[in-house]
Amino acid sequence: MCGIAGLLLNTTASSIAVDRSARLDTMVDALTHRGPDDRGTRVEDRIAIGMRRLSIIDTAGGHQPIPNEDGTVWIVYNGECYNFLELRDELISAGHRFTTRSDTEVMVHGYEQWGIRGLAERLNGIFAFCIWDSNARKAFLVRDRLGVKPLYYCSRTPALGFSSELRSLAHSGLLLPKLDEEAVWTYLFYQYPPTSRTLIAGAERLPAAHILEWSADTGATRVSRYWDFPEGGERDDVSMPDAARELAELLDDAVH
Repeated sequence: MCGIAGLLLNTTASSIAVDRSARLDTMVDALTHRGPDDRGTRVEDRIAIGMRRLSIIDTAGGHQPIPNEDGTVWIVYNGECYNFLELRDELISAGHRFTTRSDTEVMVHGYEQWGIRGLAERLNGIFAFCIWDSNARKAFLVRDRLGVKPLYYCSRTPALGFSSELRSLAHSGLLLPKLDEEAVWTYLFYQYPPTSRTLIAGAERLPAAHILEWSADTGATRVSRYWDFPEGGERDDVSMPDAARELAELLDDAVH
């Protein structure tokens, strides 16, 4: 299952920055039940990211956070990429060097090769991850197309906090112990949360198929969609036998 958490600092002159390591440890430890096999953190001037890991792919060599070759790009990742072997081969052909066999490292080199949007558009899987680029001084939060993997965040003047769970995010020091009454009422009415608001005031859910971009220089955030459902309607460009054959191929690929 795994879980990720982090603090992205808008300014280093705050109480959040002074004890960011301790706050991150508390946030990560609150996710232990999601990842009992491993634990890792990375703390730099502007970022503090960490994760708890449930080992599935490359159980021995997939310790996170994982960097690129020169340590300028780091990632914490929760999920599984079903086409990571194909992407890995493509990246190796482009000259990238891998030190693990995990799907997480594919994300780092994929970001270097295609950029954050190009990477997200190529991924076939379920995921929520954070990439920190120290050269660009930007961090990116990304969630899978249908929102299978959870990712929550809150943004305040001193920092932006994120986590796989609200109980972990509550340890960031960026939230007050207060319910979002509108979110509570919409949940009771619809029996599911229809917006990005959550039961905790100030905490938001990153929408499915979206990227949040954060700048270390300005603290500004920008949320954008990278995928949407294809336009509906019946197709008139394919015969029934061809459509049945295409559907069978898609089902075989999905099961594989």
